[in-house]
Amino acid sequence: MPYSEKNDDLGANLLEVESSGKVRFEEDAILEFDTQAVTLVSNAGTINARAGLITTEALTTAAGAAVSLDITCAQCAATDLLRVWRQGGTSDEGTEVFYGVPGAGSFDIILENRHASAAFDGTFIFGFEVIKQAAAGVL
Repeated sequence: MPYSEKNDDLGANLLEVESSGKVRFEEDAILEFDTQAVTLVSNAGTINARAGLITTEALTTAAGAAVSLDITCAQCAATDLLRVWRQGGTSDEGTEVFYGVPGAGSFDIILENRHASAAFDGTFIFGFEVIKQAAAGVL
């Protein structure tokens, strides 16, 4: 079902959802999230927002090893989509590969060091976004 939201001041569509499911934003539209930040302790922390930043402790994960960052997040369900990206940090050794795993009221970020010999040598800052799964036909 098509949907549009108008700006009352200008009468222009700010957001339009087509019957195909495509979402279109006008040029000046802004998509905002309630965000939070957390610094992990013992590779775990709590953040109850659908988007935010996660800072690790200084990691020394050896080459060929992995660490699980365990995040309690009431906004996350096992059926949600979880986007994770590296935002920064101080570690410049090792070869990081990471991915997010959504769960019921939590999610994990699995951080692997795929370097042949170098260990991680500092912190990582990850950005994340929980994208809620909608019921069929609902935006």
